[in-house]
Amino acid sequence: MKFSSNIALAIMATIGQLENASPVETTELEKRVTHSGTATVYSQGGVPGSCGKVSNGNDYVVALGRNWQSNNGFCERKIQITNAGPYEDQSVGGKGKVIVATVRDLCEGCNGDDIDLSYGAWNALTNNHVASRVRATWHFCNANGQC
Repeated sequence: MKFSSNIALAIMATIGQLENASPVETTELEKRVTHSGTATVYSQGGVPGSCGKVSNGNDYVVALGRNWQSNNGFCERKIQITNAGPYEDQSVGGKGKVIVATVRDLCEGCNGDDIDLSYGAWNALTNNHVASRVRATWHFCNANGQC
């Protein structure tokens, strides 16, 4: 009898704690649409990108093509990028590596789902490889930055 009353008291105490707990904010992840394209590397050269910010070359920054960034609508949005491996004519390190970068610029020469990465993002994604392009898949993170 004493055992069951102890269990009942423990359950009641737990329920009381749950009722008084502050609500946990949960954000549903947006449906993921994976984009595939070529990732290349670029430098802003000390001038502001299309989003109006000068980024350090070591920052994880990405420039999107005109079909995505025509009105700079994705400025400061995070995207998760995966190194999908080298093209047949190259050897690039880091296959399978994943990074998160911030949209800060427009890539004038990017077609479709191609992206342009700052040196910091490129080096992280390719293990500092000197090649100029790699296959990549990517998707937008939630507006709050949650990937």
